[in-house]
Amino acid sequence: MAGRGYGRGRGRGGFQNYARPEPFVLFPEDINLPDAKLGENVASMKHLIKWDLSFDSYFKAAPYLLDDTESKGRKRMHVERFSDKKKIAFTRDSLSQVLYYDEFVKELVPGKSKQMLSRKKFRWNPEAGHRKMAIILAASSAVLALLLVNATMGFFIRKNVMRKRRERKQFGTLLDTVNKSKLNVPYEILEKATNYFNDDNKLGQGGSGSVYKGVMPDGNTVAVKRLSFNSTQ
Repeated sequence: MAGRGYGRGRGRGGFQNYARPEPFVLFPEDINLPDAKLGENVASMKHLIKWDLSFDSYFKAAPYLLDDTESKGRKRMHVERFSDKKKIAFTRDSLSQVLYYDEFVKELVPGKSKQMLSRKKFRWNPEAGHRKMAIILAASSAVLALLLVNATMGFFIRKNVMRKRRERKQFGTLLDTVNKSKLNVPYEILEKATNYFNDDNKLGQGGSGSVYKGVMPDGNTVAVKRLSFNSTQ
């Protein structure tokens, strides 16, 4: 049982008078409530219901009502708009705080106009441009001509080397043929037999030389092939 009334006078003169203690009951049973009858106080109930509906409608339409479906950004906007709190101002930094002028041309940097060079040095000179273009074209032409000359010389040198290599190969083949042949006739006899390789005695042209008709000192007719080292075969 909890008591009430032990507060030392309650401002009534100190310690002389005490309040009468009263028991505290959580759910008292001796309280009689009046029976509510249907039809009584209908007007007051209608007024209460009407006021409640009006309040709900006004509260839902109020701009400071924040539902759970509102986004965070919109909630912050409503709070900052309809509250007395100082609004947060969002500002951007100026270009001077973001840009670094170290890599810029001095003529474009603010406050450094004194360091500008003379305009004459930046003036376009058509003649100078034409001279530079002529120099570039001449240098390019010289380089191309030099490359062409080197390529031509390399081609002819390679061709000469291949020709000499082919002649040495043919001469070596001829020596092997002469050394292995049983008919080794001196060249002077062959010249006399073919009348010094006269075109009247020419029988035909082969891949490695011309073929001539010859008459040997003993009266035998032979065919003599005169090899040509400049042949391509």
